[in-house]
Amino acid sequence: MLTKFIIKIGSFLAIMTGLIFYGYYFSDPSNNFLFFTISLTAIFAFGISAILLVKHVLLEIKKFTKNTDAISDDGKTLLKIEKNDELGTLGNSINKLSEKFIEKSKDYEAKILELQHTDIELKYKVQYLNETKEELKKTISELTEQKKIEKKYLHELEWRSNIVTNLVEEAKKADQKKSEFTSMISHELKTPLTPIISWCSILEQDAYGVLNEKQRQSIEKIHHNADKLVVMIGDLLDVKKLDLGKMVFTFSDLSSCKIIKSVYDEYESVMAENNIDFSISCNDDLIISGDKNRIEQVLKNFLINAIDFVSENGKIEIATKRNDPYVTFYVKDNGMGISKDNQKNLFQKFYQVNASTTREHGGSGLGLSICKGIVRSMHGLIGVDSELGQGSVFYFSIPQKDLIVPDTQPVMNVN
Repeated sequence: MLTKFIIKIGSFLAIMTGLIFYGYYFSDPSNNFLFFTISLTAIFAFGISAILLVKHVLLEIKKFTKNTDAISDDGKTLLKIEKNDELGTLGNSINKLSEKFIEKSKDYEAKILELQHTDIELKYKVQYLNETKEELKKTISELTEQKKIEKKYLHELEWRSNIVTNLVEEAKKADQKKSEFTSMISHELKTPLTPIISWCSILEQDAYGVLNEKQRQSIEKIHHNADKLVVMIGDLLDVKKLDLGKMVFTFSDLSSCKIIKSVYDEYESVMAENNIDFSISCNDDLIISGDKNRIEQVLKNFLINAIDFVSENGKIEIATKRNDPYVTFYVKDNGMGISKDNQKNLFQKFYQVNASTTREHGGSGLGLSICKGIVRSMHGLIGVDSELGQGSVFYFSIPQKDLIVPDTQPVMNVN
């Protein structure tokens, strides 16, 4: 519409301009009034046209501006297009941009809302982190103080530990000196007993005249007690050798059946004298690697204990049993038995079941402790199975030759 209006105004101005040029070239040059009148009319017409054009343009722009103000107020109102002219085309373009802007605005509003929620969450997190930070500061402060206290105690513990270490070293040295002294004294005590026992044997054989009954009984008591003293001194020496790691072992391949047969033959007459039913059992003759004398020493100790605690007409069995990868040796009796509480301490040094038994049967309380040290030195295991009134089974196990011994201790069943 604006274009048509401009075309009309332009056509009118062109006509007026043509009239001016026509009057100028074709009128009487001397008629200045006519020329002036035509020119003035043309100028007036041009001015009126220009005013109308400007007024029309301003009016359209004012309407357009009013519509655009509505857009700027809320950002969602579109322009009202009343005419299909250049301003209408411009308005349509602006409306399209406004629609895109509205769509973007919705996205931005959603993102702003999301950012607001995020901001709230961040505030809570920041608050939580600040609280956590304060707690950490407090904890660090407490830990620092605790560390100072611990450091103080560690210094004190280190100082006390050094004192204890020094005392332990001194105790070890003193114990070693005591052990060496005991070994020396035991050896010195054993030395004079040898001739005493020898002279008792000579006198018992009537080498210096026939002894009367009272004399013979006195010599036999001397001989018997000297033998007991020799055994006790031997136990002391063995204990000290084990403690110092100086007990000598001679290892060789041994027959399990031959070992118990040898011990059985040696104690068969003793059992007969005490009216004890003595039996032997060896179903599997297995080969072990060990010290024959030391193994027999353990078996003899078991037998001596069994004899002491079995009543007359009792039963004692010496036997071996396959217990792969071990061979188990055991002495079984039907004596008074041992309580479970006492069994825990049987293999400790100087331990005896009770004082009355000790006085009745004698002994140093070292025999089983020595047995344990001997068996352990041959990589074996030792134990007891007993119940009060049901008898006892003392046993030990020695590894079979060429068989690998596991790290775990096997269950040793001798029943």
